[in-house]
Amino acid sequence: MRVKRGLLGLVLLFVFGCSASAALAQTSLFNQEASVGERFLDVSSYLFKIAQRNNCSLIIAQDVRSHLKQVRGKTVGEALNNYFAETDFSYRLYDNCIFVAEKRLLINFLEKLPEDTMMLPKGKGDITISGIFHSVEISVLFKMLRSLTGVEVRPADGLRTNMMLRLVKMPWKNLVIAIVRLNDYKMIRSEFSVIVARN
Repeated sequence: MRVKRGLLGLVLLFVFGCSASAALAQTSLFNQEASVGERFLDVSSYLFKIAQRNNCSLIIAQDVRSHLKQVRGKTVGEALNNYFAETDFSYRLYDNCIFVAEKRLLINFLEKLPEDTMMLPKGKGDITISGIFHSVEISVLFKMLRSLTGVEVRPADGLRTNMMLRLVKMPWKNLVIAIVRLNDYKMIRSEFSVIVARN
């Protein structure tokens, strides 16, 4: 019984430590000085510069917009809050990636990510993707994923959209799920394929 309690304590300590580290990283990034050397920037360009400065990934849903076209605020968090004031958009840092989308989609994505990754085909294993894409057509991105992972990832007929992505050793499954969940798409899965379609 004492051994079990000791192991449980170690597991809880590890989980708490991981959670505290993740929270600290998020706080640290969003508490940085807001300035990126340019004052007049749209929110996507600003986020790209923040991700570049911190060498982290960035995935922005295709419909993210802001009427504000300049950096306002002392910290990154304040600047982003000003960009997204009076909108439904929000942002989160998770696993060295800034995710930006409508708040309800963002929450849903993070809650279901572990379950979703388990449901995708295994392919060639734990492949990670790195690259900078200021505007990439989703069919081109999925073609690249097919060649790297061995999984038939493709958009449904009629699904054509461009995305802004900055990827630093991003697990391919997280990338596919983020594209689906943050853009409110759906996945049609089989043992060897994933088709992404509009809801």
